[in-house]
Amino acid sequence: MQMKKIVYLLLSILLFLNESISAEEVKFPDKIVISFPPSLIEYNPLYTYSSTEAQLYTAIYEGLVSYDPYTLKPVPAVAEKWEISSDKTEFIFTIRKDAYYWDGTNITAEDFRRSWLKMLSPGENAEYAFLLDVIKGAEKYRKGIKTEEASPGSYTADDPAADKSAVSTESEVGIIVLSKYSLKVILDTPAEHFLKILCHHSFVPVHPAFLDKRDWSDLSSAPGNGPYYILKKSPESILMVKNQLYWDEKNVEIPAIEILFIDDPETTAKMFNNKEIQWATGNFTSDSVSNKRNIIFNPSFATNYYFFNCRIKPWDNPAVRRALLLSAPLEGIRNKNFIFFPAATLVPPIPDYPEAADFEKQDRDKAAKLFNETGEELPEEIIIKIPESFESRRSASLMKESWEEFLNIPVRVEVVNYQNYYQELKKNDYTLGTVSWIGDFPDPLTFLQMWTSGSNLNDAGFSDPLFDDDITASLSLSGKKRYEFLSKAEKRLLDSGVILPVSYSPSINLVSTDELAGWYPNPIDIHPVKYLKFRKAQVHPGLVKADK
Repeated sequence: MQMKKIVYLLLSILLFLNESISAEEVKFPDKIVISFPPSLIEYNPLYTYSSTEAQLYTAIYEGLVSYDPYTLKPVPAVAEKWEISSDKTEFIFTIRKDAYYWDGTNITAEDFRRSWLKMLSPGENAEYAFLLDVIKGAEKYRKGIKTEEASPGSYTADDPAADKSAVSTESEVGIIVLSKYSLKVILDTPAEHFLKILCHHSFVPVHPAFLDKRDWSDLSSAPGNGPYYILKKSPESILMVKNQLYWDEKNVEIPAIEILFIDDPETTAKMFNNKEIQWATGNFTSDSVSNKRNIIFNPSFATNYYFFNCRIKPWDNPAVRRALLLSAPLEGIRNKNFIFFPAATLVPPIPDYPEAADFEKQDRDKAAKLFNETGEELPEEIIIKIPESFESRRSASLMKESWEEFLNIPVRVEVVNYQNYYQELKKNDYTLGTVSWIGDFPDPLTFLQMWTSGSNLNDAGFSDPLFDDDITASLSLSGKKRYEFLSKAEKRLLDSGVILPVSYSPSINLVSTDELAGWYPNPIDIHPVKYLKFRKAQVHPGLVKADK
């Protein structure tokens, strides 16, 4: 192990000094190739956002727990084990002593504490920090909320200078280092979904040397701790090789993985047919695929929807939003000839979860009545911001035609390059945007908590204290009772008219099942690459395998 650490230390120095290492300089016995649609990758895990990053991160980062590739249940990762208190509010994680970053530095409990507190820091705006709000003191710290009194030990009662209404500090957050390899997390209330949250790709440890570096785009690699490290990257491709310092490296079979970002679906299909690609994550023409059984189609925990920018008048008024949606050609937008599964809810159907359907049919009479009752003046123009895709163009065109006729005001459809689209949604210059949201963990909360007032993913600017209360109340519940509160919150969200669910998205992958094993379809379409293996060639009865 000591020799391996020395070799990897030298390699990491080359990588982080931006030295160029060509793929031709390193010989691999074999590799697999995966294709993604073009995407801007955020390599700093504290600020991750996209589903492409979620998949890529299974190779280069790892948190306390990770997904079982088949069941999606949390399994030990950097934490070799954990203990849960009888009241289910305290977790003690034991970190592996053989868990390293790629430069041979040990991963410690303090690394997790500092990484999570960095995410939670007021003003940091880390996308998924709000998911940690279930931790004691996390939400107050993240929002910079003043506490009525400081935490015990932070001041003395007879200190006249003590400000008992001081802003919440990191010392009041329930993330506690017990020892170098022991981390204690205290929750506000029991939360049956907490371990599921920790499987999320943003809650990995960040190397201490890079914690205060926001932009990692200039790094030749990324300072991770996963089963692979990046040897070379460009906008067109990423070359990753097996990390020999990974604690479970003996069970990682594939020596190298190449990621290609391919814009042309025909090219993807052609390369797959030629066995130049073993797995394509969408963006391929199915008609051009030679062996159709390699197309894997399965239900996904994902919903396509439109949402209003509630920060702009009059769209901050729920009645106006509802009126506009009721005047839309809803049946045409959800036409089964164009979409697989029409959606009338945000949360996809799951067992025991009560349905909270929204309005499903166009009703212009009701829409006109609502417009008149509000007395709100409509803007000079409605702007629909969409990414470049056939389905987005189709549905937006239907809305444009219908609203221009009904309201007699212009509707502009603004098409944005996919790579830049999600950043465009952060702006305040549009009426409606559209998103295809894939659940970050297999639970209804992943679709609902993002709409709370303090969520960093709430691009709509939606705010409803009663909705927030229902979500908060659900956190301490379990089973069907919890689902009832979540469904109640979803119904309130739908009734507000802030979103228009359009369809439930299936997962469509192109996988060479003759060459790859360890790839399993699942509802959130995340496939940890450490479990991928070369499938051994099968010799059929009556045939003899010849030696070369």
